[in-house]
Amino acid sequence: MLRLLKELNSKHFDLVVRLSSQKSARWDEKYLANVLPLTCEKLWICGTPVMNDVFEAAFHNLAPKYPYLKDLEVV
Repeated sequence: MLRLLKELNSKHFDLVVRLSSQKSARWDEKYLANVLPLTCEKLWICGTPVMNDVFEAAFHNLAPKYPYLKDLEVV
């Protein structure tokens, strides 16, 4: 699967995978502030309900710096 992900190499799409079994950084507000682009047309998030809640709260707090987060539509 990782080989397939490397082959995608799209300038329009970034797939970021975090495996809890690896010692990866927590995806919290601090992490998001460091990885979000200054502009963004669409942002898809797929995760557990807890992750979605963390992201929604973080986006609300980060919206002043990232205006595209103000129009967040959660479905």
